[in-house]
Amino acid sequence: MTFAPKRFDNRLKRFWALMLALSMTLFAIFIQAQQRSTKDKAENAPATPAQTPQKNNEAQHIQAVRISDALKIDGLLDEPAWSLAQPATDFRQERPIEGAPATERTEVRVLFDDKNIYFGIRAFDSEAAHINARDFVRDSNFPNDDKIEILLDTYHDRRNAFRFAVNPLGTQQDALITDEGRDINVSWDGSWVSEGRIDAEGFVVEIAIPLTTLRFTEGIDSWGLNISRIIRRKNEENLWTSWQRSFGLERVP
Repeated sequence: MTFAPKRFDNRLKRFWALMLALSMTLFAIFIQAQQRSTKDKAENAPATPAQTPQKNNEAQHIQAVRISDALKIDGLLDEPAWSLAQPATDFRQERPIEGAPATERTEVRVLFDDKNIYFGIRAFDSEAAHINARDFVRDSNFPNDDKIEILLDTYHDRRNAFRFAVNPLGTQQDALITDEGRDINVSWDGSWVSEGRIDAEGFVVEIAIPLTTLRFTEGIDSWGLNISRIIRRKNEENLWTSWQRSFGLERVP
């Protein structure tokens, strides 16, 4: 299956305007990421405190909180609106130790307004001086840099998704994921804004994705979501959900 996002048609614009008009300040779209499991592995492998598996049918979810004012994308996360959103945490390793808790804490918050969906990522690092971040080339694969990747299944069909990636400097890479990750189109260039900053606690990345960059089904109030963080010096890849190596980020959760 292939699909490509297009600009909203007039009918979708009217629908979205109606939905927003009915929204209140604390109205939230509910983004659900269904946890895929490897039941046989979990039951047959010896459990250790560092490798406590998630429950087989456990679902991760996060609410995207509606705000009224646009945010300044500067990599600071200092606007009061960010405090309204509960963060996605509890990342687990895909590598090197499958299912083990991430060695560094990651917090991801989601907001939206009339025009954009926003992601605020705080990536804590106990050795912030050793964060890898050198690449300023758009659409680089960041082979030597730390990286955050966000996968959005806006149809919630578990087959197709948008992927947005940034390094700690805010340098961008994006792609279209189709056919359950069998086809990854890195030639697609969406319109979005990002900014990153490294500080004493790790790094912060702030992202704004215009709703016109995305395409989604009318009436749906849940999107699929997954988030990945790569800590390059540790050869560590952490995911929020679907962290099993048999799935991974591109297998839409």
